[in-house]
Amino acid sequence: MSPLVRYRIGQAVSLTSSINMVRIIENALVSIDRAVQLRSVLSDSEKMAFCTGKKLLLSRLAYTKLTTLDKKGARSAIKMAWKQGATLDLKSLSIFFGTFLPAMALQWLHSVKHRLIA
Repeated sequence: MSPLVRYRIGQAVSLTSSINMVRIIENALVSIDRAVQLRSVLSDSEKMAFCTGKKLLLSRLAYTKLTTLDKKGARSAIKMAWKQGATLDLKSLSIFFGTFLPAMALQWLHSVKHRLIA
């Protein structure tokens, strides 16, 4: 099974910009929930794939919301991911604690990240 969503660096008006990614990920979450409801019984591997996919989507949603400076939304999404069983790893904890940083600090970190990638 391949991922529904991957983060890509895009132009501000492109399909892959962070603003559009929030909507794409939220739609993917609705889609997988609906798909599960349509099945009468899930096999163990299907249950595992659903749970794994939902955790990944919620984690990506949290990161994407943080990049758009929606700190409350990012905090909510990462908490939902943890409730679904996502691990308390460095990335998820960084997202969570990043929601308490001022917007200017997040923008500075974002610019540093882009300089390192380029």
